[in-house]
Amino acid sequence: MRSQVLSLKESEFVEAAKTLGLNTFHIVFREMLPNISSYVVTNFPYQILEAMAGSVGLIMLGLMAIDINNWGFMINEYILCSALTIPEVSWRLLTLFSPIMATLLLTLGLVLLFDGLETVFNPRLQEE
Repeated sequence: MRSQVLSLKESEFVEAAKTLGLNTFHIVFREMLPNISSYVVTNFPYQILEAMAGSVGLIMLGLMAIDINNWGFMINEYILCSALTIPEVSWRLLTLFSPIMATLLLTLGLVLLFDGLETVFNPRLQEE
């Protein structure tokens, strides 16, 4: 996205807007932003997905402040109670799969949603 903004900065319509004496706010939000909106719409959700996966992973490993309302906390608690090695609690193995499956299904759903958004906003992917 940064390279796209830098290339738009040197384009003719931005130079024309500067020549007309338009302020920076107008140039950025009225001239440049409509041209990069497809990049913002398609790249921003992937950054959210990476942050979510990173948060779950760090909490699962115990490297981040524990928030009880997190799937990583549920996985961490399961690992800490040593349910994999104690036969009496092996039935709890099913409870381990619920946060893992929830994370995977949410990730899959968001990837499919973002793929659809990219198809809508990327003119090269649209059918003629």
